[in-house]
Amino acid sequence: MAPARQSALKTSRQRSVSAVSRLSERSVQSTTSDFLDAKLSELESDLDYIRCVRDGLNEARQAEVIAHEEFQRRIYPFLQAFRASSQTIHVAKRQRRLIIEDVDENVDTKHQPIEGPVDQGLLERAYRDVMIPRVLSASAKQKFNQSAFKEKVHNYYGVNERCAPGYSWCHVFHQVLPEKYVKAAYLVPRSMTAKKISHLFGVEDGVLADPQNDKSKNENIVGYKNNAYIKLKSIDGKALEFITNNRPRQRYLYFCFIIAYLNAKSQGANDAVAKKVEATRFWPSGGEYLDRSTLVTLARCVSGSELPESLKDNTFDSGDNSTRDADAGTVLGADVRDACSASYLAGQN
Repeated sequence: MAPARQSALKTSRQRSVSAVSRLSERSVQSTTSDFLDAKLSELESDLDYIRCVRDGLNEARQAEVIAHEEFQRRIYPFLQAFRASSQTIHVAKRQRRLIIEDVDENVDTKHQPIEGPVDQGLLERAYRDVMIPRVLSASAKQKFNQSAFKEKVHNYYGVNERCAPGYSWCHVFHQVLPEKYVKAAYLVPRSMTAKKISHLFGVEDGVLADPQNDKSKNENIVGYKNNAYIKLKSIDGKALEFITNNRPRQRYLYFCFIIAYLNAKSQGANDAVAKKVEATRFWPSGGEYLDRSTLVTLARCVSGSELPESLKDNTFDSGDNSTRDADAGTVLGADVRDACSASYLAGQN
């Protein structure tokens, strides 16, 4: 990393270490509220350090000081750590009063002497016992009922009215198929709650696109129609066909396209991908779908590269290029990479 960035990292790390030191040196007379404030200060210092690492790695990647693979390997643990600390801070601030009450109760039940200073080790263990289940609960993935979700999708798009029981409508192939061959899928990964993507979206018809532009897959067989096999190249750029007037929201289709592009870049797709996207107006529908500053950070965290200017056409400027937007992009970066990894593993099984 550049000397200026190394100096910034050193300063940031010293602040983080100082925060930990201050926490350990808290007066035994400190209240649980004081202890929680010190914990939050420590976590905020950790976030500052990770922000500095994130920016340094991005600078090194753009300057080609480190290779693509090295960037991917080094940044991912920091994205996960950033998300974990962010979740803990959010829970601690939102449930502050209840957390303090529960920590005090835990201390009492662990045989803390009625009189005398609070054992800081005891306070630390009580805090940990209270926070761990809360953070896990806040970040837990809810069970997903594929059948119930598919039924809702069918009802919304009028599939149940068009198809006999046991069959479904394929919007890609424009034909009725046995239900087992058609899967309902989220355009936005389920792990991303509405709260997580609120910064990105700020608050019709689509077309298929192949952002990877991987010609080696053009001959892959993806279906069967009229006694003939359907190859991937025959549906690239093909318009989706709907039964009713209901359509997926364009902003979600655009987000799905962006994630496919970033995933291709993260997998080491060559420069031909970016050149094709930059040379053409890849997304045919007009609209300001995603927050620009959050999306730029997301792109850097997922792919280690800048978002092509052509893909910024469908973004809006919130006028607040703040740390908060960059933080949202960093957390989403961890979510997207997790979702892409899960999707890849599912495809291998």
